[in-house]
Amino acid sequence: MMRYPRHAIDDESGSLVPLTSGLFLVLLILSLGIVNLGDSYLGKRELIQVAEAAAQVGAHQLELQSYYGDGLSDSSQLGDRIPIDCPTAESAVAAYIRAANLRGESIALATFGCHDNQVDVGLSSSIAPVVSFPIFVDISGGRVSVRADVSAVSVFGNQRGQ
Repeated sequence: MMRYPRHAIDDESGSLVPLTSGLFLVLLILSLGIVNLGDSYLGKRELIQVAEAAAQVGAHQLELQSYYGDGLSDSSQLGDRIPIDCPTAESAVAAYIRAANLRGESIALATFGCHDNQVDVGLSSSIAPVVSFPIFVDISGGRVSVRADVSAVSVFGNQRGQ
């Protein structure tokens, strides 16, 4: 059996290279994860913009009887605001969403609410991450789900007494 001299065993020269390589690999993986997080945030922001536009389209669907008619129908409880025609608003929002997309992916109308002079819209979609990690693909199918909920209020009012 060959014995190594004590000073040969205690020599740690060259151990900095594996340590540096390992730390570089960890830093690279963290950087790619941060890029994916930033891209997911931007995807959600894009979906919020589509949702805001859809809610504005819905908020502009006024109850025509109140707008063109006597102005005295249900709007008297709204502080001189003209109510929204909710069925028309829902179909207008749905048509807007069908025509829109998020990075080439379809957008789903998750929730729709309409009352008095306010429209609430909830959208959902998914985006592909910039960098695909194999374990992430196994867990989520390689997609990131994004959701946006917004509201819009009609600002149209009656001009009674003016």
